[in-house]
Amino acid sequence: MVLVEVKGEFEELNALTVAEGKGFAMASNLELDAILQTDAWKEFQDAFPCWSGTLVAYKAPGVPFGETVEFEGLTFKVPKKFQMKTNCVLVCNHPDFKRNGGVFVPGKSLRCIAFPSTDGWYLPDKESGIPSGEKSNSNADRYLWRRGGDYVGLLVRGVGYFFVDDRRYVDAYLRPRYRFGVVLRSGKNKAVKHVHEWHCACGAVRRGSL
Repeated sequence: MVLVEVKGEFEELNALTVAEGKGFAMASNLELDAILQTDAWKEFQDAFPCWSGTLVAYKAPGVPFGETVEFEGLTFKVPKKFQMKTNCVLVCNHPDFKRNGGVFVPGKSLRCIAFPSTDGWYLPDKESGIPSGEKSNSNADRYLWRRGGDYVGLLVRGVGYFFVDDRRYVDAYLRPRYRFGVVLRSGKNKAVKHVHEWHCACGAVRRGSL
C-alpha cells in the first residue's frame, strides 16, 4: 500500500479535489486510527490534523432522516431505505461516493450505525472506527466530537490541535472551510517508500521521500 502525506491547508472540498486529481483514495478514519495508535503517526505528523476519507451525515438527536442532510453548503443524498431512521449516522469511505461540488451521493457500501447524542468516550464501531457503542472508560474507546444539529462532512483526525493527547479523538464537528492536511493511499498491500509533499501558497509543490 502506498501512503502519501500531503501537508497543506486544504478546505474540505479542496482536499477531495487533491485526492481525485492524483487518482488516490483518502485514508479512512479506521486507517488513520491505526496510524495514530502507534508511533507510526510521527511519520505522518506534518499531515495532522487531517481530513479523513470517511464521509458522515447525521441529524440532530431524535430527528429522522429525510431525503437530504445539509450543512454549510454541503448536501448528502439519503437513500430511501434509511429515511425516517433516528439517532444514527450514515457512513461511507472515499472513493465510494459521487460528488458534484458539495453534493454527495453515497455508494453501495453506505452503512447506517447507532450514533451517540452527546460528546464523550464510547466504544468504536469495528468497521468504521466511529464512536458508536456504549459509554466506556477503557483504553479501547474513542472520544466523539459531534454537533447538536445536522451535519455533513469528512471526519477529522489529528494530533495536538485540542492541546491534549487527542489521538483517540474522532471529530465529526468541524466546518468545511477549516484547513487541514491529507493522507492518501493507493495500490495493494505492498511495502513502498513513504512520500511527503508540501504545497506552498504560491502554488509550488515540493516532494520528498523518507
